[in-house]
Amino acid sequence: MSRETTSLSLEAVVVLCMTFLWFSFNVARSQPRVSIPKPTLTLDTVYQGQPLAALIPIRNSGQDNLLIRSVSPSCDCTTIRHAPTAIAPNHLDTIRVTINTSGLRGTEEKQVFVQTNDRSTPIAAIRLRFTVVTEVEPADGEYNLWLGSVPVGTTLRKSVSFRNVSGVPLAICGVSTASPELVFTFQPRIIQPGQKGDADFSLTPSHEGVSRSEVVFSFSGGHQRVMALTVTCVGSRPR
Repeated sequence: MSRETTSLSLEAVVVLCMTFLWFSFNVARSQPRVSIPKPTLTLDTVYQGQPLAALIPIRNSGQDNLLIRSVSPSCDCTTIRHAPTAIAPNHLDTIRVTINTSGLRGTEEKQVFVQTNDRSTPIAAIRLRFTVVTEVEPADGEYNLWLGSVPVGTTLRKSVSFRNVSGVPLAICGVSTASPELVFTFQPRIIQPGQKGDADFSLTPSHEGVSRSEVVFSFSGGHQRVMALTVTCVGSRPR
């Protein structure tokens, strides 16, 4: 092979390499880019039972439309309000989030996952940090009451206790549940700081399998207005 041919071959290779780099650079520039201005949001301190709202900004720092394909939370307590949409280059969109703080206490952290068409970061995660203050809590600290196996049609009678952990008197003024299998009875009373109150209830499973119901107690006299418990049992075949 002559020197001229070799020189031409090298020039061709260089031209091809430069063309490839130029093409790759421009393709990369034309891609959408998800940008999270605040990957960790520190939210307000709230009392248990109060809803907590947050706005999550999402920016497209790329050169093509950024498609938000889905937004999902790490916890069932978090509700997302955002429809799939496209964000134009250098534009901003907002995701609305509401957190149900029932059953939460202390320092909490939840996550929201945003799936987009950004190839470099197909899923972006945002952390939500907040603090939940309680004034009344289950006496045993358990917000999930497990009753085990209960034969269908059989009535199980139990009671649940709660403690006033605030510095002011609290009044229990109501209890509600959407389950027809649960019946609660209680006497309206004032619970002094540090003292316990209780409510009796009966459970009569109507079907076999797992049954899970939420019970909400209402209080007055402080900042925390409600306390929610989850009652779970397994309805078994009658003997």
